[in-house]
Amino acid sequence: MRTLLKTIYLLFAVGVGIGCCYSYIFFIFNIGNGGFSADNKPAAFGVAALALMGTIVFLLLGRLIYHSDAYIVPSIAIIFGAAFLTMPAVEVGNSVIGIYQTHRAKPYVESYMNELKTSFVEKIAPLEFDDQESKTETLRYWSNNGHDIWIKLRKDNETLTTEDLNNVINALPSAKYEVRVFIYYKSFEEYPNDQYSIDFTIRNNPNVQPSCRSDDFESNLCNFIEANK
Repeated sequence: MRTLLKTIYLLFAVGVGIGCCYSYIFFIFNIGNGGFSADNKPAAFGVAALALMGTIVFLLLGRLIYHSDAYIVPSIAIIFGAAFLTMPAVEVGNSVIGIYQTHRAKPYVESYMNELKTSFVEKIAPLEFDDQESKTETLRYWSNNGHDIWIKLRKDNETLTTEDLNNVINALPSAKYEVRVFIYYKSFEEYPNDQYSIDFTIRNNPNVQPSCRSDDFESNLCNFIEANK
C-alpha cells in the first residue's frame, strides 16, 4: 500500500511541475516589463506566491508518506523536469494533432479543389484560379488557420471590379468549412513587383462575423463584400 502511495505521490509531482510552468508563464506575461507583458503585478506575484507555497506544502506532505527525507531530491527533480518539459510536450502534442487533422481534411480539400476546377473557373473569368497553391497552402496551414479553405485567385495587371467579386461569391460552391478567398490584381505604381490584394471569408455559419481585408483603400472593395454577405 505504501509503495502505491509513493508512486502516486511522484506522479502528482509531475502535476506540480506543470502547474509551476504555467505559473511562471503567467508571471512573465503579467509583470509589466514591456513587450507582450501586461502590467498586472498583484496577480503576477500572487500566482507566483501560490505556486511557491503549493510546492512547499506538497514537499511537506511527502514526509507523511516516506517518513524520511529520501523523497525530496527525486521529487524536486521530477518537478523541475516536468516544468522544463511542459511546453515542448505541448508543442509536440499540438503538432501531432495538427498532422492528424490535416490528414483527415486532405480528401475533402482535394475534392473541393477539383470541384472548383470545373464550372467555377469559367464563371469567374477573367480571374484565374491557382488550384495548386490553394490546395498546398490550405493543407500547410490547416491547423493554424482555423480550418479554413484558402482560395487563391489572380487578375494580372487589371483593376478588380465589384462584378468580379460578385461572380466569385456567386460561383463558389457551398463548403463544409469556412472559405477564405485571396485575390491578387493590378501592381502598385510605386512598386511594380507588388500587387494589390483583398482577402475575405465566405461564411458557412450565419453566426460568424464576416471579415475582409484589402490594401486598395481607394476602391473600398470591402464595403461591397460586407454588403453582399
